[in-house]
Amino acid sequence: MQKYTLLTLIFLFAVSGYSQKSTLTGFIKDKTTKELLVGVSVYDAAGHGAATDIDGRYSIELEPGDYSFSYSYMGYDTQTISVH
Repeated sequence: MQKYTLLTLIFLFAVSGYSQKSTLTGFIKDKTTKELLVGVSVYDAAGHGAATDIDGRYSIELEPGDYSFSYSYMGYDTQTISVH
């Protein structure tokens, strides 16, 4: 079975001054075909996370800090990135 590569794009890491929470949002698509992927698992080392929606987008509310997120999808290699 051929493995594909996920193209992970994080396009916003906003911090709210009142709640001290941050929101990590982004979208994921196939690196070659540029097709947005539905149902990609996005999670941190503690297992908190989300899955991409029909538009390939996800959103996770976090406490401020440093995180490593893994992105996994059937037929694709799992990728991990750090967010500061």
